[in-house]
Amino acid sequence: MQRKKASDFPQGLLDLFDAYVHGGVSRRTFLEGAQKFAVRGVTAAALFDMLRPNYAWAIQVPPDDKRITARTVTVESPKGTGAIKGYLVRPATSARLPGVIVIHENRGLNPYIEDVARRLALADFIAFAPDGLTSVGGYPGDDEKGLAAFKTVDPDKMFADFLAAAEWLKAETDCTGRIGAVGFCFGGGVVNKLAVAMGADLGAAVPFYGVQPSAADAAKIKAPLNAQYAELDTRITSGWPAFDAALRMPIALFVTWLQNMMRSRENVGLAEETLLPGEDEAVQTMIDEMRRHLVRDFPRGGFERAGNTKTHGLVRGELSVLDGLPDRLSKGLFATPAAYPCWVRFSGPGPHIEPDINDVGFGSISVKVMGVPGEKLWDDEKHTQDFTAVCTPTFVTPDVRANARLQYWSRRHLPVFYFFDPRAHHLLDFVMQGLWNETQTNPLGQTYYSCVPYLMGPGQAMQYSFWPMTEVPKSIPGLPFHPAENYLRNNMVRTLDQKDVEFELRVQLQTDPFLMPIENNAVLWPTKLSPRVPVATFRIPRQTFDYPDQFAFTRSLRFNPWHCLPDHRPLGNQSRARKRMYDELARFRQTMNGVAHVEPTGEEVFGPAAPRSEALALAE
Repeated sequence: MQRKKASDFPQGLLDLFDAYVHGGVSRRTFLEGAQKFAVRGVTAAALFDMLRPNYAWAIQVPPDDKRITARTVTVESPKGTGAIKGYLVRPATSARLPGVIVIHENRGLNPYIEDVARRLALADFIAFAPDGLTSVGGYPGDDEKGLAAFKTVDPDKMFADFLAAAEWLKAETDCTGRIGAVGFCFGGGVVNKLAVAMGADLGAAVPFYGVQPSAADAAKIKAPLNAQYAELDTRITSGWPAFDAALRMPIALFVTWLQNMMRSRENVGLAEETLLPGEDEAVQTMIDEMRRHLVRDFPRGGFERAGNTKTHGLVRGELSVLDGLPDRLSKGLFATPAAYPCWVRFSGPGPHIEPDINDVGFGSISVKVMGVPGEKLWDDEKHTQDFTAVCTPTFVTPDVRANARLQYWSRRHLPVFYFFDPRAHHLLDFVMQGLWNETQTNPLGQTYYSCVPYLMGPGQAMQYSFWPMTEVPKSIPGLPFHPAENYLRNNMVRTLDQKDVEFELRVQLQTDPFLMPIENNAVLWPTKLSPRVPVATFRIPRQTFDYPDQFAFTRSLRFNPWHCLPDHRPLGNQSRARKRMYDELARFRQTMNGVAHVEPTGEEVFGPAAPRSEALALAE
């Protein structure tokens, strides 16, 4: 039989086989469902044989390879089923080595798992692959019988057996005492549980798929974790965001504690600002650096924004203020339930235009809410309220003086030097950014944070955030080789061709002027002191948005957080810097591009429906 790849089969057939593998359907049900995929003389039974594992194809290290020694070991397990047998493999040397415990899928210790153990032995590990079916006679040599036997073993006792095996390996005479764990499917879940149960006694954990532990248990994990997931296995991947957050948060809280230990307490009240010495000079430095960068990097008529530079898409949306908000949240825009049209720009960090895969880890959103009545703090627009946010909950710099130094190094393609500069390093800020920076997959599925505070009515400060509520496609076609240059935009197009997307706008009120500072934006505001509370929903309907004239319209827009009601005045030195910096750079950019600033209304028309002369002008 010719060996095939998963891509050779329809996804519906793969989903059906996945259900069979995990015990969701019987073999008979699989064969009945596979009938509709049986074409061109291929029977359902033949499809089953093509899909089922062929362990002979998986063998990379023969069992009799002279470079290794292997034997069967029985480990006592008084808290489990009594004892567990396993396959112990090591290099054919006498040196003490670190160990790896290898956990099988829900069929038992099959030939593939034994081969993985042998591969690890050739990599200079002592590998131990225990058989969770020991108490019912061991792996029976047949996967269906193995699954049937697996269902008869008490899962708590089986895990106790695996834990006993891991502890035995760690104490084994030939082992250095440092061990890791790797597991597949069911075994991936066991690896996660071992990481919880063993704490610092486990040196590393590599789960391939597998159910994630609860947030409370995830906090107990001390081992480095390298989790592998299959994009279309939504049964498992749906649990990753919560697991990721649970793993990340203890580190973030520790870093925040260190940051606060190095700060001095100031006699300030809630929502109270303090002028920073050298603030004006730092702002001027930033403006000068960014203006020089624009002149050097972009041709006249093609200037982009100096920050949040690459536009992934400009889309239409609607912000709906929730009814029944408590008095403390019913301020400014949120005082009255209403729906407002929006223009929404999704962008990458910049300051250069690069292929998405080269500029990953950071994304931003700019929301221009239109038709907002009332006086505004910045009078070049009369009816808008702007919200800007990025994908990290803390700002990349603590204050405007540090930001000026970062701009200096960023324009020279050396932003990392800002963080590691021995004269004034920002290592803790680097760690905080790294905790949330990750390969971007789809801007419509990302969480965005304001990072800097704003008023929420007189005497009350807040930070806001946008939380995705809709599952969106997150594949990156072409990885690990050459993804499309604009794959983020492509994923946005793919998403909005299929469905509406909804975000939740949440606010976090300041309740402690020291632990939730106004002037230091690198400090994470603790949600334990003040949770993030929904105040509005934000819907992006199905639409076509990748028209050239709609894309060009972004150059006529100015997103500025000072386009706001007085009740939402931006707070802190970096917000004060934005007031002047965003305005001057927007004017400069639009002058160099020869385009006029436009305050939008939401009634703009683009694409085939646009008046031809207007569409041509924008596209040009």
